[in-house]
Amino acid sequence: MKVFIAGGRGQVGARVSEVLKEQGVDVVTGSRADGVDAATGDGLDAALAGVHTIVNTLNIARFDAEATAFFESTTRNLVDAGVRAGVRHHVLLSIVGVGEDDGPDNGYWHGKIGQERVLRSAPVPATIIRTTQFHSWVPVLADQHTVDGRVLAERSLIQPVDLAEVVELIVSAVVAGGSADREIDLAGPERYFFDDLLRGTLAAAGDEREVVTMPCDGPDDVMVPRGRHRVGTATYPVRGIPTVS
Repeated sequence: MKVFIAGGRGQVGARVSEVLKEQGVDVVTGSRADGVDAATGDGLDAALAGVHTIVNTLNIARFDAEATAFFESTTRNLVDAGVRAGVRHHVLLSIVGVGEDDGPDNGYWHGKIGQERVLRSAPVPATIIRTTQFHSWVPVLADQHTVDGRVLAERSLIQPVDLAEVVELIVSAVVAGGSADREIDLAGPERYFFDDLLRGTLAAAGDEREVVTMPCDGPDDVMVPRGRHRVGTATYPVRGIPTVS
């Protein structure tokens, strides 16, 4: 089997590539550093020659209209080039909560919705894997929510998952091929309030930033699974933070 990983040099894509190669899979990494640009389509046709499955782990650190355009255009280019190359399966990494009517109103979220929509209309089977935030991403979330030296965190729910379990699920979907489930939601085994999680994580790291609890701008459960989902086994590495039952 030959697999193309869009975003193959990123945090998730690189790990997926490593595990697949260990299993003897022929992996092609797709990034601008490899001469492949999914945003413009440059290099895609050559990179997808003989590819059975496309894994899409592309990401962008923006929350405006540019993020929406990025997710939709890159996914559309991957689907179109995949059709020309005879690709038989797509695997997309998405976010738990995408598709809910009360999700965040920003360009990133709308882009993920559009990305899933493009894949659902693709002429070949697609597996959409939605996950909660990674354990390793929690300190980054604290930085993103820091204003004037204070961390402004909503009293919303979060159920972080270990990256290794996300990678394992993506790899299993690749191996299963077109017979894999169409949509899979994955979350960690423990649920927290977001402000408590950031407060405990920063304290454990010796970070003295104050975490200020903010009211939720919408429902408090947008970022956790509401329906059927798989649950990982790896607990959050910082212990002693209050959980929510």
